[in-house]
Amino acid sequence: MAWSKSEIACMVLASPIIGPIYAVCWIIRRSKHLAEATLTYFFYSAWGDLIHSIATNWIRLGPQRQSRNEILRKKNAAVFAPLFPGETRLLKLHPRQHWPNSGIYCEVVSVPRREIQYEVVSYDSRDKELCRTIKVDGHHVMVTDHLYSALRHLRADDARNLWIEDLSTDGPDKEREGNQQYKESILREAFQVIIWLSAAPRKLKRLIPLFDESPSVSFEDDSGSMAQIFSELLKRPWWNRLWSVQELALPPKVIVQCGKHRIPWSNFAQTIDLSYIDSNHSVETSRAKTMALTRTKYQSEISYEYGLLSLAWEFRDSQVDDNRDKLYALLGLLPEEERIIKVDYSKNVDQVYMDFVQAWINHYGSLLILNLTQRQQRGPHSTWYPRWFESFGDYPQFFCGSTFSSHSHNFWEGKFSADGGRRAPNCTHLGDGRLLRLQGFSHDTIAAVAPSAYEPHSEKARAAWDECRKAWWEFTTTWSSDDREGISQEFWLAITAGLVDSESGTINYESVQRATCEQRRLFITENGQLGVGPSTVAPGDRVCVVFGSPAPFVLSECTTCNDDTSGNQDSGLASSQTWRYLGDAYVHSIMHYAGDVDDDVRTGRLYVEDFLLCG
Repeated sequence: MAWSKSEIACMVLASPIIGPIYAVCWIIRRSKHLAEATLTYFFYSAWGDLIHSIATNWIRLGPQRQSRNEILRKKNAAVFAPLFPGETRLLKLHPRQHWPNSGIYCEVVSVPRREIQYEVVSYDSRDKELCRTIKVDGHHVMVTDHLYSALRHLRADDARNLWIEDLSTDGPDKEREGNQQYKESILREAFQVIIWLSAAPRKLKRLIPLFDESPSVSFEDDSGSMAQIFSELLKRPWWNRLWSVQELALPPKVIVQCGKHRIPWSNFAQTIDLSYIDSNHSVETSRAKTMALTRTKYQSEISYEYGLLSLAWEFRDSQVDDNRDKLYALLGLLPEEERIIKVDYSKNVDQVYMDFVQAWINHYGSLLILNLTQRQQRGPHSTWYPRWFESFGDYPQFFCGSTFSSHSHNFWEGKFSADGGRRAPNCTHLGDGRLLRLQGFSHDTIAAVAPSAYEPHSEKARAAWDECRKAWWEFTTTWSSDDREGISQEFWLAITAGLVDSESGTINYESVQRATCEQRRLFITENGQLGVGPSTVAPGDRVCVVFGSPAPFVLSECTTCNDDTSGNQDSGLASSQTWRYLGDAYVHSIMHYAGDVDDDVRTGRLYVEDFLLCG
């Protein structure tokens, strides 16, 4: 920070006063509240920058460093007047000065946003360490190093009106719901959004020809150094931040800025496509390409097949500070009619996720969303709702045909209809909210399971499958009848999910077997039927057909919950027995409902049960 001659003279004259003050602060540093009061009093004192520097460094190094950001944020808030309805707080960033390392000077502009042109700064706001100083209307405001660097590079020859979320919103938790809708409109009405990717990597100039409308070079033209430089840009934290998705998709115009280099988004997206091919679909280029595609879909008003579920799955690995934002941060990308949940920060994260499952099932009439929990199974602690802050595996694949995996195959798309095509009725979660009521009918009970599940290691996948298949065959012959031919046919139907009967000559049956059985286990029911189900299946589990799922479910009785559901009898349920959802299954004889299920339900020929899933 540079001081003027007059400021330096002022500090010299004030030194006899500053010294004793500093000594007093040092003596009382063990008293947190008194120290805070002292620093607050001197923060905006006439001694200016020096007092401010002493105060912030004392907070930074003192015993109360854990709460220093909170102290500084309160001091920052005192600079900004509360916003009136309809107003937008912008920061007018003054032009750069003519001497090196000059400070950053801004002034607050509070006006109806439609009356002024402004730009939005999108940056990685997860850095919470307030360590740099800017001046706003003559007052000191502390910001993060990342934001300070952005403002320093954004200074131009003329003043710029900027909307910066950390400084342009009042932001108490009670107003977060309104702030989210407010931010969406800010993004849509902005002149442009500037994506700040931090300082430019070395040799970034070599990439400039790639950012042209018709690039004259490609990644193939050099030894790989250009690809490495661009890959470094795509590894910047901004790309892994979930809020970045809507900040990229919603505005009409986007500029990417890295150091002093400014690149139009259309040119940058073109380079992402080139990098995606050259890098053999690396993690960082795949993520950037998905974000680019999301912007294209939003701007072109292209809908998602499964709405919020599709988006939540696409960006399941992106980072948020609040796990509820795993869903809330994506709502702005959907049309109003597909926003099936409302932003409500008074609910805890589990309530938000459970409400989403219920709303999604009721909106789409499908139980597909429940299948995702198979990739997060935690034994007795498993839930019927996906926990979006936990990682998902790629397997098992789903017999409903929807893959939700980059490594999956659509072998079974539209092939099964165990539920007869009947929609899931509107479901409710009861009691304390952890019980989900579904409807369907029971088929059979599992009598025995194979000694091992198929859980291959990639380096020995084939050998592991050959060994597992042999063990499953021995299990089958032990529990089945003496009809060897019938046993063999049923066994092959089970481990290929019926595709052994397919007339297609292009099917690779080795791939089909692995896709069917990966992270699954063979079982036999009390009626002697073979099936393939979740790896956690056990004797006594129930095979059921549940409306809304084209494939049967395997449910396990939840003994720990059954004692707690007596209060649900007033809800009109025939039984208060509860179940844990384990996953979908293949049992050849029930994969296609014979008859008209709606007519059978209406006439009473099919006994419909309620299933309470606990989680």
